[in-house]
Amino acid sequence: MQEVVDADSLVRLTQDACHFLVADAQGNCATMEYLEGQLVCHTGEALPVKALTNIPYSVAFSCLEEGTTPEEDPGRSVERFVDAAARLEGYSEEDVASAEEYVLDALVNTVSAPHTKWSIVFDIGKSEVLFRTAASPTVKRLSLDGFDFACEAAVLMLDVNADLEGNVDEHFEPYDHVRNLDVFTSFCDRWEIEVSAEAAEELTRYLEDFPCGR
Repeated sequence: MQEVVDADSLVRLTQDACHFLVADAQGNCATMEYLEGQLVCHTGEALPVKALTNIPYSVAFSCLEEGTTPEEDPGRSVERFVDAAARLEGYSEEDVASAEEYVLDALVNTVSAPHTKWSIVFDIGKSEVLFRTAASPTVKRLSLDGFDFACEAAVLMLDVNADLEGNVDEHFEPYDHVRNLDVFTSFCDRWEIEVSAEAAEELTRYLEDFPCGR
């Protein structure tokens, strides 16, 4: 966890009001927020509620303590933080099938915003991932231990909206440039973002050329 915090001296986002929550297999958590060009970090005793939404942690936690909600709450950020805190407080290992499914249910039915397109849960200790999307609400699971992350290994891809359920490890396919380019251009068309064919091709190739850092 400390490695992530220390990376602030190496990597800094230029866009303000970015909010990230990171965790490790031992249960340690930290919020990493970039506010007015400065890193604001909460961890340990300074992070009594291990949750984060699209609002500064200090603001959300103050509202939780005071039992108040601001008149303007874009994306229900404070409301969702309060809901997340309640779901965390209400968790009982004896009452649920699995912690991952409990968290995914909380994300989908309690914490999600109206515009949420997909929800994902990481079981760090088991190296497993659960996710579902608005377009394909069945729960999908994959095991990271089943993939080869060596630099020379083949790059794989999966459509997160595929009509699948359960373990999806075997449904990953070799990366395809044309399919990925089509996803990007379709996204731009849907949101009326003007990007030329040449620029779309250049950006896609640029991302594909990132070197392996392992």
